[in-house]
Amino acid sequence: RGQLGDARGFVAIAVAIIALTLGLAEGPTRGWTSAGVLLLIAVGVAAGIVAFATERRATSPLVPAALFRDRGYLTGTAAITISYASAGATVFAIPIVLFMGDGMNPIATGAIMLSYGVWWLVLPPFTGRLADRVSPTGMLVAGFAFGLVGCLLASVVPSLQGILGACLSLALLGIGMAFVVPTANRIAMLNIDASLRGEASGVNMTSRLLGDLLGIAIVGTLIASSLGQRIPNVGESIDVGSLATGLQAIWTPVGVLMALGLVVSAWGSRGSRPQPS
Repeated sequence: RGQLGDARGFVAIAVAIIALTLGLAEGPTRGWTSAGVLLLIAVGVAAGIVAFATERRATSPLVPAALFRDRGYLTGTAAITISYASAGATVFAIPIVLFMGDGMNPIATGAIMLSYGVWWLVLPPFTGRLADRVSPTGMLVAGFAFGLVGCLLASVVPSLQGILGACLSLALLGIGMAFVVPTANRIAMLNIDASLRGEASGVNMTSRLLGDLLGIAIVGTLIASSLGQRIPNVGESIDVGSLATGLQAIWTPVGVLMALGLVVSAWGSRGSRPQPS
């Protein structure tokens, strides 16, 4: 019976993830009111409810409820989801505005995006070690604060609402997420029993995927609604009105995600007490 419950839970979770993934990926381009997108999201939500009910009754659930009783695990997983949502929004939308909207060539667009991505490559080995020596939740706060400052600078300082501001904001976001991701992983797994670490890692990987897609869906929808047009397909162009207008449609939702990350970090710091390594 336990194995049968696990099989049902696996199928329900798989259907929920696949349907929600497709729905979130297609929403910005097909439109959120299209029949196909609404059907995918409805199927995903229904499958998620079935999965939750099945997992609660299973004797050996794929996703043990004990994971979510640990404040550190909840904090780390939420921070991972938020950070990947911001990454998905940034990496998806900035090239659209620069390349398809502003007419920038692909090489220049890629060079600007390096000001974001290079920090994900360079800093994590150092920030991971630093998290072992200082407060991990403090590292989360610092990382999300870096990202929020980057978004605010590009939003409220007129002289930073062009390419220079984009590079500076992307750099601050990249530095911030290089602080958040390795630290969030450490916080999430810190107090998890060894017998549950496989399941815990699996949930974290899923949260990254869903966070990435959620970020793309949010910023894609906001760009489409603020500019009065759908997200273009490959080879098409988009009228952003001005570079600042197009970028503003990105900095606002990413800034909100950074602020949400600060709230999550503050909540986690209230009950999380890191154990010595």
